[in-house]
Amino acid sequence: MDARREHQQDNTHQPNRSQAAGRRSLWLWLVCGILLCQLAGVTAWSRYRLNRDGKGVAVVASLVTEAEFSMVVQDMPTKPGERTTMNFMVTNFEGNRVSETRLQYTVKPETAGNLPLKFTLSPNETEGTVDGDWIASGDVERNQNSAPGFLRQGEKITHHYTLTIDWPLETGDGDDQYADEIDYVKVRIHANQVSPE
Repeated sequence: MDARREHQQDNTHQPNRSQAAGRRSLWLWLVCGILLCQLAGVTAWSRYRLNRDGKGVAVVASLVTEAEFSMVVQDMPTKPGERTTMNFMVTNFEGNRVSETRLQYTVKPETAGNLPLKFTLSPNETEGTVDGDWIASGDVERNQNSAPGFLRQGEKITHHYTLTIDWPLETGDGDDQYADEIDYVKVRIHANQVSPE
């Protein structure tokens, strides 16, 4: 009788052992799966990081397709014979970002035309060497673009200009004609990308 009981006890423990072995293999597979997922994740992250932070340096071109800037002249001539000047500059960079395209720009003195003002644009040679890419000295018609100037790509370039605004003495109709007139002068700089030479 004791032998039967021992045999029955052994038989009752037999299924428990196989269940425990099944649980152990399930846990083993689960741990292996987790490790494989971590390994795959680390590998994918490493590949992503390698592409992003690799040995090569990515150069992002700073492109300008078209841009327009304007400045209002604060100190206007108030009577015939007066002259005022405005200094300004045109650049192809902002901070460390340099345009990777060649730029063409024009300068336009915009006015309502109420006063007989004359405009002369000239490079400010005290601020740098004037080359063939600058706008040449000369008169600029009001509300019309000047001849074009150019800024080469890939290097920091600044062109300094002086706009002279004259109210000529010989207006022809006397000083009273413009006594009640008001006007404004706005300098517009229009830049756009052009093909390299």
